[in-house]
Amino acid sequence: MRRYTGHTLAKFVVTLATAVVTGAIAVALSKAVEGMTDYKLNMLQETMTGALADWSMEMEVDPTFGKTVLSFFKFWLFGSVLVAFATAMARCS
Repeated sequence: MRRYTGHTLAKFVVTLATAVVTGAIAVALSKAVEGMTDYKLNMLQETMTGALADWSMEMEVDPTFGKTVLSFFKFWLFGSVLVAFATAMARCS
């Protein structure tokens, strides 16, 4: 017959703590991604629905085209900053 030792409880506590920390990190990452996505989509929505600068009116350019181009560059810049940040983190480790 096997006797109970404190070693079994210690393994259980370590396993439980690891699971809780992993879950907390997963939830934090999920919320961070959700927040960044909401920010990006709101930024693009405001660009598409907001007033464009006066230069588009002076040059007789379709404001929709200007808004689309500006939204594309904002989208590209946002993604590029995230990739640069991730690359910098990967190189530092």
